[in-house]
Amino acid sequence: FVATECENYAIMLFSSILKSAGHSVDIVFDPRLFSTDEISNNFLSNLFDIRKQNIEKLKRINPDFIGFSVYTQDYQWALGFARMVKKELPHSLTVFGGIHCILCGYNVIEEQGVDIVCDGEGELAILDLSTPYKPMQEMGNLLFKLPDGKIYSTERYSLFQELDRLPRLDRDLFYKERPLFKKGYTISTGRGCPFNCTFCDRKNRMGRRWRVRSPENIAGEIKEIIANYGIRE
Repeated sequence: FVATECENYAIMLFSSILKSAGHSVDIVFDPRLFSTDEISNNFLSNLFDIRKQNIEKLKRINPDFIGFSVYTQDYQWALGFARMVKKELPHSLTVFGGIHCILCGYNVIEEQGVDIVCDGEGELAILDLSTPYKPMQEMGNLLFKLPDGKIYSTERYSLFQELDRLPRLDRDLFYKERPLFKKGYTISTGRGCPFNCTFCDRKNRMGRRWRVRSPENIAGEIKEIIANYGIRE
């Protein structure tokens, strides 16, 4: 996975799922110093640019898939890095997911440097992609390019309902790259949205489904994280 700026719930969840299935997972992290929406300076961002070092790390890892979980605000950064990656590792398939891809997946899959788009929730899709010899047409929640250039959309999976069944997030994936993240801890207790705002397209694309974890499951995670990492905030 390629990540930027902060911890990413989806990446940490998918890492746990993939590791449980026997796959190797690693991360390349780019803090994008002086190149974010909040702080932008061309001279300093070029001075602290580590994309070439990250590509060298990817070449050493030599992955089958390179995953990006993107919001709209970091989408252009991810797209630019994916194009750099494809020049150096043309055999590695780039997979884009995240809320930006859910809302406008067909725009994303048409871009150069993007091989596959997950345009829905990714728990089952990530396992589909990591299953040897499974035809992509039989997978779910994916968009990909056919040899003739046409876009193929696979079957849509139902929304994941039993959040308590999901594994704990793989926090160590980020902590080994940025130990500073252990200073504080954030937790996600649900998915979806209980509201029905007219300006939001998510309700049309995903359905207005509000799903929550049980109090016992949430409290169990908090106890584990305190015991394992000594986090106080």
